[in-house]
Amino acid sequence: MPRVDVTVENKIASTTGTPEIVCGNNDYAFVFTFDSEWSMFTEKTARFVWCDLRSGKIMHKDVLVTGDVCLAPALYDTAAVAVGVYAGNIHTTTPARIPCARCITDGEPLHEDPDPDIYEQLLQYLEELAAGSSGSEPVFVRRKMYGLTDGTHVIFPITRAMQLNIQEQELRRLENQSEEER
Repeated sequence: MPRVDVTVENKIASTTGTPEIVCGNNDYAFVFTFDSEWSMFTEKTARFVWCDLRSGKIMHKDVLVTGDVCLAPALYDTAAVAVGVYAGNIHTTTPARIPCARCITDGEPLHEDPDPDIYEQLLQYLEELAAGSSGSEPVFVRRKMYGLTDGTHVIFPITRAMQLNIQEQELRRLENQSEEER
């Protein structure tokens, strides 16, 4: 897991070394070193601010700092991100600027939602799998990838919204099953 060290001293946030974030990844651990004035705060929030180069909009995402660490959100289409911390009512830092390198998926959506017909076929296939009546090779939903996979390759990408819908349907199915068993 890549690590970005940020030191906060006298409310000034600064990075150690010359970190760079590759857009499209969400595994960057931001490790903060706070001076003594932050010791009274058990809950801190990191704010990531960037400019979306496609839309020109300034975006931000707040992430809870656990201990002194948080994971950066996945960033797309940006040249830099500013990160600072706030806590209490109100204690803030300056932003530390970290350059970002564009990734291969910048400029294009990760994938579009499938048309409704394919979506319905996918849901039907998942229901068949759950019931054990599918005649094809074992396939499962790998939550981290959000896609149908044969265990090695993603066969069909699933958006986060589709995954939540599938999980919701599975919860309803399990609730109905347990009601029937009573």
